[in-house]
Amino acid sequence: LLVATEFFAGFGAEAFDRLTEAHILRDVGVPASIDPVILFGVVTAVTLLFGFAAVGPAIRRVDAGGTVSVARMVVFFTAATIAAQLVFALAGSFGVVIAAFVAALLARRLLAPLYNAWLNRQITDSSVRATVLSISGQANAVGQATGGPILGTVGNAFGIPAALAGGALFLLPALGLYTRALRHGGREPELEALPAAAETY
Repeated sequence: LLVATEFFAGFGAEAFDRLTEAHILRDVGVPASIDPVILFGVVTAVTLLFGFAAVGPAIRRVDAGGTVSVARMVVFFTAATIAAQLVFALAGSFGVVIAAFVAALLARRLLAPLYNAWLNRQITDSSVRATVLSISGQANAVGQATGGPILGTVGNAFGIPAALAGGALFLLPALGLYTRALRHGGREPELEALPAAAETY
């Protein structure tokens, strides 16, 4: 589950990380009255301020609610990320695109610490914590390295919106795996079943 979710997350994020500015400037267009540099600067500032204001309370809520709470929030913000990125890729209105752009950035900014909190709750043996976190990062990097060329080819063949939409859709398997864990109390049932399974042999 860990490797799969991080692989799909890295794969799906690659187009959004690389092509957002090009999509806004080339496909959507920025009104003449707005300086693109100022536009992107304001968007960055808004997401940073939101991160400072919202991440702390979100983590405190997770700490109070336990594993089920963090799993539920990971599912919600993954779904919000997919929806916002699809609207960003497919909408034609400048206002709608910018609103979706900001929404996707905000959802992603909250999703990262929530995922880390969820991941740490799965690691009951502190001696393997560093190894698990390293595997998580490597799986994400492999996803990015794989997704970049593939989504870039899609963008060259069918346009930047198609690459962005494809990246968003590639997050769906990760959403499905998170939802699967949520159905079992926020944890993977196989981990709990392993000792009992081993005793039967």
